[in-house]
Amino acid sequence: MLEGEVVRLRLQAQLARGYPQTVGDLCLTDRRVVLIPNQVLSIGFGKRWEVRISDIRYLHTKRPFEGDSFIGGAGNSLEIVLRNNTKHVFTALQDVGPMCQALSQSMKRQDILEEIDSPSIPYSSPPPPDGAYAAATPPKALPQPGLVMPSNPPKDPVLAAFLSFMLAGGGGQIYIGQVKKGVGIIIVSLVLSCVGIGLITWLLGVVDAYVIANRLKSGVPVGEMQMF
Repeated sequence: MLEGEVVRLRLQAQLARGYPQTVGDLCLTDRRVVLIPNQVLSIGFGKRWEVRISDIRYLHTKRPFEGDSFIGGAGNSLEIVLRNNTKHVFTALQDVGPMCQALSQSMKRQDILEEIDSPSIPYSSPPPPDGAYAAATPPKALPQPGLVMPSNPPKDPVLAAFLSFMLAGGGGQIYIGQVKKGVGIIIVSLVLSCVGIGLITWLLGVVDAYVIANRLKSGVPVGEMQMF
């Protein structure tokens, strides 16, 4: 285990689907779910399996005789579905209910985002099946150069449009995070106002602020200078 990591629950289980079959101790810590292989029971081929709690989308359990086999017997089954919809099925001779309940509570308590190895792209996924324990929050993406990421809580598209209307077409862009673009729109609007056509840029900035803010509100990142 990692330094400072606390093991909350331990269960002997077999990873029956989703990875080379491994038998060992399935441990729930304050950060991860880890399967530590027992090389004797795994006949020397057991491989360590682990996943961060923040990567779990939902859980599902099956009663005895409804799940996969465990060392030749019918046992309880715990299905862990990750946010990329990959499934990992664990079977055990003992009741997996306490593990499922403790893990679901950890999913709900977790409010600090752990480091994400690769940036995630927001996607629409189907709801968890009936009886499943759903994750409390969707995955979050790390800031990326050149992109404005959705905020939590999201910025109001109507307020963005109003600010652009009040500040030369660029106030809303500054509000939602497109600072350089917003300043550029303000400068262009004021310069073109000298020749009588600045109102066009001004109004286009209002529409642009609303469209981009609405896109961010839906969970889609945008470029720093992206229009409409």
